[in-house]
Formats: sequence, structure tokens, C-alpha cells
Amino acid sequence: MPLYATESLYEVSQSQSQCQAAMPPPPLRFRAVVADTFLSMWNTALTRAPRAAMLPALAAGVALLAYACGGGDNGGTGGNGGPSTFSVTMGDNFYEPNEFTVKAGQKITINLQNDGAAIHNMRVAGADNEYNNEDDAVSDPENISPGDSGSLVWTAPGKAGVINLRCDIHPTDSTGTIIVE
Repeated sequence: MPLYATESLYEVSQSQSQCQAAMPPPPLRFRAVVADTFLSMWNTALTRAPRAAMLPALAAGVALLAYACGGGDNGGTGGNGGPSTFSVTMGDNFYEPNEFTVKAGQKITINLQNDGAAIHNMRVAGADNEYNNEDDAVSDPENISPGDSGSLVWTAPGKAGVINLRCDIHPTDSTGTIIVE
């Protein structure tokens, strides 16, 4: 009897391996349908939008980019080195923005808004890039209370360089730079 059971198991395992070997791979037509389905998923209504509908969006994007790169009142110089205005938010121990680029000899105005809980100010080092000298520019009023605003008027030196600025009350935390080109 044990011989018969062993032979049956051998026959079953042989028939299973023949079944597996006899199973052909999926036909080419099936693969083409699957590939076509996946490709059609990428071709959504957004990519099929008419060009006429995409042109206004493209024009708006180009205009926004042009404005961000050189327009507006937040750093634009007009290309001639004339006066320029920057708007700066002062928070507790930071300026936003804290880096400005100007032309040599250009006069700038920095409008300051204190959104912090502490008193703040802004001091720009003079051409010597040292603080607390007669060539520094300091915000008006010198100390700006929370919720108040002020301004600073400064003329860049006649040569290129980097000028430091800071808050006199938080001199190690509220800092920034003016890049003179």
C-alpha cells in the first residue's frame, strides 16, 4: 500500500508541473490593452485643454514673473539707480526681508513696521561698515514700539560692497545686509 501512495503523489506532482508548464504567457493583445489603458490615464482633460484657454494663464504667469523680478515698490530700482523703497516687517528678533540690493550712490527708503512684542529699530552701518559712528543711518523714530511704524532713509556709498544693518536692541539676532552693486 505505501508504494501505491508514493506513486500517486509522484503522479500528482508531475501533472501539476505539466499544467504549469503548459500555461502560455498572456497574449500580446492583452499586453497592448493594458499599456493603452495606462497611457490613456496620463492623457487627462488638463493636457487636452485648448491652447486658447492656456494662453491667458501663460501670459499671467509671465507678467507675475516679470513683476517679481524687478517691478513693484519692494526693491525695484527702475534700472537707473534712482530712489527705491523697501517695506520691512520687524518681528521679535528678525527683519523680513533682511537682504537688499542697491546701486552704488542710490538713495533708499526703508519703511519699517514693528509686528513684534518688543521695541525695535534699524541701524545701517556707514561706508566704513562700523556701527555707532557719525555715518550710520538710524530709523526714525529711533525706537519703534510694537504696532508702530517708522522709516529709514539712507544713501549707498559710491563703491560696491556689503553694508551691515542691525537692531540696536537685539544686535545679534535682528541683522541684515545691503548689497551695493
